Amino acid sequence: MPSVKKYELSNKGEDSFMTKTNKVLTTAAIAMAAAGVAATGNTAVHADTDTPAPTTTKDTTPTPDAAVKAAQANVDQKQSDVDAATKADTAAQKVATAANAKVDAAKQQVTSAQTAEKTAAADQAKVAQNAADATPAKQAEVQKDIKTGEADVAAKTSAAKASASAVDTAKKAADSAKAAVTAAQNDVTTAQNDVNQKQTATAAAKTGNASGDINAAQSSVDQAMSQKQTADKDVESAQSAKTAADQQVATDNAAVIQAQTAADQADDAVNTAAAAKTAATTANTAAQNAVTAAQQSSSSSVTDSHLPNTVKWASDITKSDLDAFADTSSPKFDAAGAKISTSFSLNSYVNTPSDSKIEVPNAKAITPAMQLELAQFAADTINQIRAKTGQTKVVLSTGAMAMAQEIAAGYNSDNWNMWVNPGHDVSAITAAAKNYGYNSTDNYYEDMASAQSTISFVPEIAVMRNNTNNPDYNWIDNDTGAEGPHTYADVRASVWQGIINMMFDDAKSMYLHAADTMGYWNNPTMQYFGLSIDKFGQIHYIYLQDSPTYIADRDLATSKGVFTPAAAGATGSTDLAALTAKADATAKTLAAATTTLTKAQKQQTTARQTLTDAKNALVKSKSAASDAADKLAQATSAASSAAAKLASAQAALQALQTANSSAAASQAETVKAAEAALAAAKQTLASAQAVLTAKQADQQATDKAVTDAQTKADSDADAVAIAQKHVADLKQQLADMQNGDANLQAANAKLAAAKQAVTDAKDALTAAEAAAVKPNADAKATAAALTAAKQALAAAQTQLKTAQLNQYIDSLVHSRHDGMPVVKPEFKAATGEAVSVKPADFYDNTVKPEFKAAAGDAVSVKPEDFYDNTQAKGTPINLAKGDTDKQVALKPGSTQNAQAAPAAQATRGSQTNKSLAQLGDATSNLGALGMFALAMTSLLALVGFKKRQF
Repeated sequence: MPSVKKYELSNKGEDSFMTKTNKVLTTAAIAMAAAGVAATGNTAVHADTDTPAPTTTKDTTPTPDAAVKAAQANVDQKQSDVDAATKADTAAQKVATAANAKVDAAKQQVTSAQTAEKTAAADQAKVAQNAADATPAKQAEVQKDIKTGEADVAAKTSAAKASASAVDTAKKAADSAKAAVTAAQNDVTTAQNDVNQKQTATAAAKTGNASGDINAAQSSVDQAMSQKQTADKDVESAQSAKTAADQQVATDNAAVIQAQTAADQADDAVNTAAAAKTAATTANTAAQNAVTAAQQSSSSSVTDSHLPNTVKWASDITKSDLDAFADTSSPKFDAAGAKISTSFSLNSYVNTPSDSKIEVPNAKAITPAMQLELAQFAADTINQIRAKTGQTKVVLSTGAMAMAQEIAAGYNSDNWNMWVNPGHDVSAITAAAKNYGYNSTDNYYEDMASAQSTISFVPEIAVMRNNTNNPDYNWIDNDTGAEGPHTYADVRASVWQGIINMMFDDAKSMYLHAADTMGYWNNPTMQYFGLSIDKFGQIHYIYLQDSPTYIADRDLATSKGVFTPAAAGATGSTDLAALTAKADATAKTLAAATTTLTKAQKQQTTARQTLTDAKNALVKSKSAASDAADKLAQATSAASSAAAKLASAQAALQALQTANSSAAASQAETVKAAEAALAAAKQTLASAQAVLTAKQADQQATDKAVTDAQTKADSDADAVAIAQKHVADLKQQLADMQNGDANLQAANAKLAAAKQAVTDAKDALTAAEAAAVKPNADAKATAAALTAAKQALAAAQTQLKTAQLNQYIDSLVHSRHDGMPVVKPEFKAATGEAVSVKPADFYDNTVKPEFKAAAGDAVSVKPEDFYDNTQAKGTPINLAKGDTDKQVALKPGSTQNAQAAPAAQATRGSQTNKSLAQLGDATSNLGALGMFALAMTSLLALVGFKKRQF
């Protein structure tokens, strides 16, 4: 069973509806709460009492408080200006960036299109030249050349075989020559040994030590006899090994010839099969294009009597956003899902008034004609979406429609209400899948929608959530508990809304409904569609892939009409069926041609490997035969040497025995005989050396003959390969000539499309550049405005700091203590110092604002430094209640005084004590909550969906 990706998906449409409702009610609740605060809030302002200061001169300078308020208001205004400028600049920069990005993309598109045009032009010129050359006479000439080339291949193959045989013959001659050299070398060695022995015998004869020499000579004879017997056995073994190796060489050579013939035949078969596949591909492409055109016409047809329902998209959604749905693991996937969700509010069902007059109280009331029209309507809606994404459009088929009806019947029989039984009725789906020849291990085919209405204005069919059976197939409104009334308009609206919700409101299902609806999930090359509605009002959207991954029994699926387009009124469905049948036939022809080519290529690979193996085996067997010949020559040479050595030893022994038996002969005669024997041995050695020299010359000649023969054999083999390549090129040339018109037509179409793409790209670039002019100017202006606003804000903030410092200084010095004077601002005593001041150094009630003491500093003065300005000047008073030596620490801004302050201490300037605004009393708060609760009771659970398993 094929491995199929599976996910469990679920989506409840009412969740998204509840979210939207909550947003509205929350806004309302906040508004009501704000109204309550305005009605019941309490702000207390308390003004402390104060003794008026004596009036001297009128000062028109703004008070420090007023200056701070004015400066703060100015800062607030400048900050508001900066915020507004920042917002405007951010928006303008974003628009400019987007516009410039479009310009860059358009430039790249122009470059790409121009490159594609150049390539297409070069290809078209080449194809056109080939088509021009493809005259009948030229084709006949090429066919004639093919026959001539094939004959040439045969002749060169025969010559190559003869050359290979000549190499073998030359190598055998070389082996013989080598063996002869070895034998001659052995003869020279034997003759040399004989000379050495005779020299020894001659020396012995001269010394008269014959008896000792006889014993040594006998020992040499025995040793030589043993060596000869061993050498004879080695020759016999080497001869057997060489015979076997020669036979293997002959066998492997025959195998190479046979494998070469098979490889040549496999090459011809591949060339023929490749040409057949090329022709089948061209025919199938044309047939499939015809089907696609017919399907688009069929799937987009909707009954003319219905108003169109067009799927709307947010203007900022790009093809790049949509393509993110092709990879669910991409980090862009969720972001793209959230972005397309903004299109949800743009789509609402457009009702045809006549549909509202057709009552459809239950599922039984849906006629076959309605069923087909609803399915066509759904397919058109889905194909609108897929036209936007560029994915394969669905095709309505009789088999898919019948399978959808069978699935709905299973839901009815199982009383499967998705609100009671969460998810899909997998058993019903898999049973139907099995009956239609599809994989029945799980639900790979169904998306499902169900509607739940709690408010009468929702125009969709619905059924109570706790309904576990619906024997009358009735659709019930929860708000009334009664049947309907429902019309055909409600049914069509439900079909439409189910698709729109799965497309644009699918966050709860991780946007996988959307990916499936757009055609990205499986990326099918052909997808058939069916639709049905069960007794609970649940809508079943059935997608059937034309893929071996999902089809378990294609013959059964075909017999059930899965691949047969459903009737589509006056849309040419008969033509579509004929075109589909033709496309199926061409697809089968293409599949058969592909199979044949694949088989031929496999056989070609096998034949080539067999040829390689045979050649490798031949090389190995020839190497083994050469080794066997070398060993035989060595063994033969060793045997000859052993024989010669034995003969020499025997002759020496015989000579010594003769010499010993002829004791009566004089030693002079013995010496003479030995010297004669030595002379004869030397003559034999000279003859053997002459023979060796001649044999070595022969070996050099035979080695050169082998090299020359191998060179010719390699050249002949290369000639065969070149001739075979020439024939293959001629056959491909003939195939190109025979398909010249089709190839030229395709090349012309490709070139025209490339030229149009260049024109479109240039137009798009011009439009993008024009569109970017104003955004860039706006961005430059808003950037300048933002800079100016920031500068103005900085200046206002500096003014505010200055005003706040003056206000703080004023708060330090504007402290009045009843009956007590304060020091003039010129009083500069440092911390811890005691400075004598005069009454003239004091003001009544108020100290000048120029007083510069910093916050927290303590100015230490003696009690005698203070005077009562209401008494005579120079009269001291006891500020420390008699303790005239105690120093008093006065902190700026403090109300501390050396003398007890009056109980009713007042603060100058009517400082304000403010309380926080209240949210209202218990009654008003409960009132707001009550209205909020009342609004919450109006929440609607709208539409729920369950995503199929994959």
